[in-house]
Amino acid sequence: MQRLLVFALVSSLALLPGSASAALPRAGVYHGGIAGVDTSGDGWFKAKKTTSGWRLVGPGGAIPAVVVPTDLTCNEGAAFLPVNLKVQADGSFSWKGVIATIGIDLSDVTVTFKGSFVTRRKATGTTKVVGDTCTSGADPWTMLLEA
Repeated sequence: MQRLLVFALVSSLALLPGSASAALPRAGVYHGGIAGVDTSGDGWFKAKKTTSGWRLVGPGGAIPAVVVPTDLTCNEGAAFLPVNLKVQADGSFSWKGVIATIGIDLSDVTVTFKGSFVTRRKATGTTKVVGDTCTSGADPWTMLLEA
């Protein structure tokens, strides 16, 4: 009877939210975008292991910062984040802030970028861009580790 009770308790703990193992990234460059949007709206970042955990940084080369995938409804240029992002222990990451002069008519826009690693090679999430006269909606995106 005690074994059955212990088994039931352990089994029920496995069903609690957040108890599943988190997907953390594999180091490397990730690229992707929003389905149906041309590649000029694509996003890029590099997952990098640091002494303080995982970070998302610019992929390097000609792209110095994290580039957020957008649907280009409210922005004319790439949405470069002004910061690197910390990946949480559950594989999630997020940022909300103002990016200057990428909106229609070079206005400032507020960008909300949220995502998580669903596998070590795949991240999914949403991007929302709000400008003076438009809102993109929370557009879903997928980014994959480049080979």
